[in-house]
Amino acid sequence: MEGSCHLSFGQTVHKVFEDYLKLYKTNLELPQQDLFGGKGDATLPEFKFLEQLYERHWVDDWYKDKKEKEEYRARGKVFLKTFYDSLTANPCAPKYIEQFFRLKIGGCDFVGKIDRADEKPDGILIIDYKTGKVPKKSLK
Repeated sequence: MEGSCHLSFGQTVHKVFEDYLKLYKTNLELPQQDLFGGKGDATLPEFKFLEQLYERHWVDDWYKDKKEKEEYRARGKVFLKTFYDSLTANPCAPKYIEQFFRLKIGGCDFVGKIDRADEKPDGILIIDYKTGKVPKKSLK
């Protein structure tokens, strides 16, 4: 089955963010102790780790040529920086990462996957990653 460059790129970015956030979530849940017996702060894994995940998870298929592949690879590096800077400026508490769901409404089943859901004091914030182009005209 043949895919597209959009599928390859989306798979790469989602898998990188998933693995990065799962490590961060694990770190947050560890009973970290500082030298004085208090709970230490869990920090984000380094940006270098995010870059390593990007190289490891890069899907090299379905690009029409080398130029297109390199354009997407460069775009992904910008996404990594934006993602990391956002997490650094606004630390999160991920509750769900790439979580499948099934919801029954009015006799219909809705099935999907939540990219990320963060715990907030007033509830849950659902985050949906988009790796495609921004539409020229938004729906209202």
